[in-house]
Amino acid sequence: MDRDLRFQKHFKLSTTSAKRPALSSTIKKTEALWIGSCQEKDEVLFPEKAFKWPNCKVKALGIWFSTKPSITLKTNYEEKLAKVKNSLSCWELRRLSLLGKITVLKSLMASQLVYVLTALPTSQQFIKEINELFYGFLWSGKGDKIKRNTMTNDYPEGGLRMIGIESFSKSLVKTIWINKYMDQNKHGKWKVLFKAELQRCCEDFFPV
Repeated sequence: MDRDLRFQKHFKLSTTSAKRPALSSTIKKTEALWIGSCQEKDEVLFPEKAFKWPNCKVKALGIWFSTKPSITLKTNYEEKLAKVKNSLSCWELRRLSLLGKITVLKSLMASQLVYVLTALPTSQQFIKEINELFYGFLWSGKGDKIKRNTMTNDYPEGGLRMIGIESFSKSLVKTIWINKYMDQNKHGKWKVLFKAELQRCCEDFFPV
């Protein structure tokens, strides 16, 4: 009963403002997911509100969230992999040089990966599949003509500055959070938890 009352109080604004078209439309799109000890429940609270009650996952801000971490990773990475494949299939019909293909991979494909790699733990399987997909596109599926570690080198070293997706994930994506933490103009509550963890684990090595 207490749970139901809290639920009613939380959505009081939605019921009293139902005449607003924008808010009413948002209510119809709302999804609710049981989590924690209640994640196996199939109970639907307040069906008159027309909330959707999916079984194991919901999507918010472009990311799938599930009560099971394995489903979260699998769903998000498989969806992103499929989108990259579809995008590359459109470019395969064009006669591009190696430099042209590398430009497509770096500017159009890799940029699609930033958000999901930043928000989720890195999946080595996903990194491997994306890497194979990139090089398959680069060499038109005919196998590598030049060693990959050479391709990622700079021009003076005989390379073509091909993107290394694993180093991209580590150096360009994960450091975003470090930059956000060091930015004094950002005051997110997550920084408090991160600072406490740093003080607990590595106070002698990382002054906070």
